[in-house]
Amino acid sequence: FKHCAALHDKAIRQISYQELQTLLDNDPQRHAGKEHLQAFLKQIFKYAVTVGDLDRSPASALQINILDDDEHGVPFTDKELVTLWKDKDDPAIELLLILCYSGWRISELLTLDIDLQHGSMTGGIKTAAGKNRVVPIHPAILPLSQRRLSTYGTLVESIQVYRKDMAAALAPLGLSGDPKHTPHDARHTFSR
Repeated sequence: FKHCAALHDKAIRQISYQELQTLLDNDPQRHAGKEHLQAFLKQIFKYAVTVGDLDRSPASALQINILDDDEHGVPFTDKELVTLWKDKDDPAIELLLILCYSGWRISELLTLDIDLQHGSMTGGIKTAAGKNRVVPIHPAILPLSQRRLSTYGTLVESIQVYRKDMAAALAPLGLSGDPKHTPHDARHTFSR
């Protein structure tokens, strides 16, 4: 909404496709931010058509006119996973292995309902299909999960702190090359 400040004082019927395209083109965000802005504009104008304020949406043809600069994850290789397992007692590596074998986003770890007795994790935050999903705890990470919960009371306390801890733990293992691994790479590892 704040990226649409140039349109705030205009009636929705007065806003043209060209104004919307110019707004999107001139927005300083990277590709992912422009995707959000584009989706927002399309939803607003779709609603206006639905309630009868407009006959058609000027936002339906909006295009993002920059190259996709989004960073894409790099899964850990089988060789890298073997290296991680050798250092599983390091708390940062321990959590990284939990992420690799569960598929959760690191932000989802903050809100999971973890049932060690039944060996499952329930949660999810991003999509309707992903919310309240039950994921069995892989047997290899069950003891790691138990240890983290008994030691810290949670799987992760701070995402920002963990990112630094993970980078520091990967460096001596030779796993901090180019591109650098991120916690989200564990999700890509799980999905491969």
